[in-house]
Amino acid sequence: MATLQKLRNKGSLLIAFVGIALFAFIAGDIVKLFQKAPEEAVVGTVNGEGITVSDFYEFRNQCEQAYKLLNGATSLDESNQEEITQMAWNTLTNYKSLTAQAAKAGLTVTPEELSYILSTNWGGIAQQYTSRLPQVFATQTGAFNVEFINSINSEYNTYKESGAMPEELALLHDAWKFIETSLVSDVISRKLMNVYAFCSTTPNQAVAQSNFDLNNNTYSVEIAAYPYNSFDESQVAVSDQEIEEFYNANKENYFKVPFNLYDIYYINQEIKPTSKDINAVRAELDRYAASLKEENADVEDIALYSSSECPYDGFLWTIDAITIDSENQTYVNKFKENHKFHVQQNNVGEVAAPFEDRNDNTISLVMNVRKAMVPDTIKLRAIAIQSESAEELNATADSLLNALNNKADFNKLAENYSADTVEFKTKNFITTIGFIPTPEAQNKVYTAKVDAYDVIEFGENAKLIFQVMETKGSVEAYDALIIERKIPVSAETYNQEYNKLSQLVTSCKNVEDLQKNVLPTSYRLEQQRSLNPNSMNIANKPGTRELLKWVLGGRNVGDISNIHEYISGNKKYFIVAAVSEITPEGYVALDKVKENIKFQLTNEKKGDLIAAELNGKNIDELRANENIKFSTTDQVEYKKATSVQSINADELVISAAVANMEAGEVSAPIKGDNAVYVVKVLSKEAKNAEFNAQAEADYIQSLDFYGNPNVIGQLIQDAIGKTYKVENKVYEHM
Repeated sequence: MATLQKLRNKGSLLIAFVGIALFAFIAGDIVKLFQKAPEEAVVGTVNGEGITVSDFYEFRNQCEQAYKLLNGATSLDESNQEEITQMAWNTLTNYKSLTAQAAKAGLTVTPEELSYILSTNWGGIAQQYTSRLPQVFATQTGAFNVEFINSINSEYNTYKESGAMPEELALLHDAWKFIETSLVSDVISRKLMNVYAFCSTTPNQAVAQSNFDLNNNTYSVEIAAYPYNSFDESQVAVSDQEIEEFYNANKENYFKVPFNLYDIYYINQEIKPTSKDINAVRAELDRYAASLKEENADVEDIALYSSSECPYDGFLWTIDAITIDSENQTYVNKFKENHKFHVQQNNVGEVAAPFEDRNDNTISLVMNVRKAMVPDTIKLRAIAIQSESAEELNATADSLLNALNNKADFNKLAENYSADTVEFKTKNFITTIGFIPTPEAQNKVYTAKVDAYDVIEFGENAKLIFQVMETKGSVEAYDALIIERKIPVSAETYNQEYNKLSQLVTSCKNVEDLQKNVLPTSYRLEQQRSLNPNSMNIANKPGTRELLKWVLGGRNVGDISNIHEYISGNKKYFIVAAVSEITPEGYVALDKVKENIKFQLTNEKKGDLIAAELNGKNIDELRANENIKFSTTDQVEYKKATSVQSINADELVISAAVANMEAGEVSAPIKGDNAVYVVKVLSKEAKNAEFNAQAEADYIQSLDFYGNPNVIGQLIQDAIGKTYKVENKVYEHM
């Protein structure tokens, strides 16, 4: 268990990850389906290979554990679960597609190569993970602690053979397996990019010299911009034939649809509590406020009885402190924004009148039980002792305390016990709560004299002997009682809202009826396009997966769903959908993209006409044209987009054109993405860099990879897409 002991020695943050509510598996039919199916169903296919429910379930679990570890979370809400499911699908299919494509190119990632990448942080790959992982995973350079990773894998295999797997170890192993898969995908992707970039660029000495010369200058320029949207639309005509020709020439690259797409209209209606509902909760909080104002009020008893959404713990917390959310068990601010003002402003014993927060549908009251100035940063060291015998425990504690007070060597005494040194900011008190289990213990630590020793009791069988070694700064901290209650929707309100929406829905036979009948009501009809098997919910609203299943489950145009219900935060919603259009697998219909094509072709024609109008004119001659906007830009460089402030746009074509010009020179009209430009070079300054032919050739080969990775990335995805058909049915099994 050496690996687990290392983890425990790193403090309570990592233990919180592996110890609190660790399994929040994907909800719904996936488990039932896995249990029932005699021939196991698949959640999708990659290159004709089915991904079974159990295989995806296992990989998704690895993804979930990695997500928790990387984000410092111990439990997840429904939105997180949906995000993880999508992440797991994308990562798994990407890995399978990339490894298959790499095999065709003769590329692999060997164990020795992966170990080198992990230990050296090659290409910065490791650091994008280690920067978010607990410190024990990383070295000071941002590389992975390969020894620690190997110990996880080794101990996992040992315990797997014995059949008695420690839960902590299993979860760490699962998290690492997902990270490893992601790392391998990243490495293969970079290898493929380099192969494509090398094939597309073969620089020689002359090319390298030319590229260096272009890059070795910076320019100050004046830009005259004639935006396309300022040109008279009536002067440009785009025929249906031109649109159709463009569509046919480009439909394979731009308009191909691998699965059915569903467009829907939907009504999303919050079920809001009425004044009657609100007043019922407010009256209850008024009673608590009155009780707290009574002499000798029992704060802890009132807090417990109130069933507050913010449990009272009696600790001192700074206003920006972090804690663990009691419901989702993720790291959150101890004090909500709507509570902070009252916490900071209220005197001790003062009770704020109950106040409502419409953003999260709650009513709260706040009272400061204590206020105190505490150190901003505390460094302490401690020795933990335990015994089944109270007498032995007390005797050992007394002996150690006496020895330390008589100048005994702390490190020598600590050799026979569990010991640690920690330095923490009081705003991060939650990360050391394992050392400070009670408000009384916290008070001892926060008020301790530097270098003095004292004892903290952990029940009847354990004690902690600690010494505060150093404190820095001071900050105000609060022991605040916050009684926060959700405002529930009464059954009466719920039924009224449901019946009202139900009457509207049942009066409609199709989408047209829904559009017409919703107009005189307070409901708002919204639209979402292109729902498909890769969608995880409706309009990014958690809890709408059942409605998504309905939409994708063989619906016809005009179908209207039943009323569905979902919860987001403290709010409850009704949602109903109607299918307005279905784009079948194949190609997007011309009429759906006609306007976009027309817009693109119109701008191209505008560009030709504007360029002809500006041709041969210098900057000064263009000032009389009210459609042209002027701006001056410094630090223009080759291969870096130029900022055109007058029209709030960035244009790479300007930089490329200017790199071939001299000071005082005026360009011919330049057609860009947003306008036609005429550019005058005001000044040209050399960077005075030294030419290195090999370095320049290497740079040219990497231009596509670093300067425009989307180009190479698209080449890879196109190659993968043509060979490896990916079918996603995850939504059916969630």
